[in-house]
Parts: sequence; C-alpha cells; structure tokens
Amino acid sequence: MLSRITGTGCMAGALCGVYLAGGDPLTAAVLGVSVLNIAGELAQESAKGPGSFQINLQDELYGLTDSILQDRLKLTAVDGI
Repeated sequence: MLSRITGTGCMAGALCGVYLAGGDPLTAAVLGVSVLNIAGELAQESAKGPGSFQINLQDELYGLTDSILQDRLKLTAVDGI
C-alpha cells in the first residue's frame, strides 16, 4: 500500500536523514526504511483503502515506540558488512 500513496519516498528520505544524525549511513538507511515499513504494516491493519491508509500511516509513525519497533524489527546480520 505504501506505493499507492503520495509522499512515502519523501517520508523514507526524512526518516533516513533523522537516523543519519547518528553517523552511520548504512544504519540510517536500514532504520529509516524499517520504521516506515513497520508503520505501514500497522497502518494497513485498519485501512479500508489508500485514503485511510495515508492517515493511518501518519498516526502510526507518530505513535511508534521503542518497544513496538523492537517487537516488529526483523534484522539479520550479514557477514562482511
């Protein structure tokens, strides 16, 4: 559903920029996109279509907590990176 609404690319870029303040570009990219995807998963659960999804996405981004991210984040270590 993220591809069906306007502004998600800008949201992803902004989130990556926020995490880039931590210093590591790869970590910033992974976290920024992961946060957007997690919020998208949560927003989709109650969306009836693209309009309600867009509003739900903003609400989910606003309400994300560390515990929600830790519960839903699925990362796998890759050797050599």
